[in-house]
Amino acid sequence: MLLFRPLTLLPEGAVQALWLALTCAAVAGIAAAVGRGLAASRSFTGLDASV
Repeated sequence: MLLFRPLTLLPEGAVQALWLALTCAAVAGIAAAVGRGLAASRSFTGLDASV
């Protein structure tokens, strides 16, 4: 509970905005990692459309 104590000092709207921003950043990071993995597997198997 000590970890979350500083968050209780913020207004609820600020916490929600922070939560939304962090969630979007996490989703974007996962999508980028998956995209890199798919791009690497396509170029490895010779299915790259740019060739």
